[in-house]
Amino acid sequence: MKAVQFNDYEAFRIGMNIEKDGIEFYTEFANNTKSPETKNIMLKLAEDEKEHLDLLEQLSREVESRYEGQAISGDELIDKYLKSIVETGVFYDPKNLPAGSIKNLTDKEVLSIGIQTEKDSILFYEEAARLSTNPSGKKAFERLVAEEKNHLVILKGRLEKIGYGS
Repeated sequence: MKAVQFNDYEAFRIGMNIEKDGIEFYTEFANNTKSPETKNIMLKLAEDEKEHLDLLEQLSREVESRYEGQAISGDELIDKYLKSIVETGVFYDPKNLPAGSIKNLTDKEVLSIGIQTEKDSILFYEEAARLSTNPSGKKAFERLVAEEKNHLVILKGRLEKIGYGS
């Protein structure tokens, strides 16, 4: 099986999908939590993801024709990793839950899902930054790594505040 290779444009597009999923994820759970503090956190993170999406859309437009067909990686393992991100997504898709079960998730479950998805986002953006051949792209991916790490800290802090137990 031939490995799919990704260029900067495609990395921006993958990032855009990650951010779109993040907006949906945080918004959906903000609408289903009973905790005002958790709701505010989720809405703030959704807003941050919108800003990330705008950044990636702008970069995507800037490099679309320039990077067409130019691979950022020849490493088959990295290519498979990036392809798996595209196929499986990073964020937990609320639409894949049985009807009504979103409302049954506790804040602790939602925060734990958010923590894991932020970790996955960080891994993707770190790899994208390392492989990027576009200076603006590299800088943007590094910024996204820092901001997703901040999201991780926010989610972990909220989880610690409400406690890890059921």
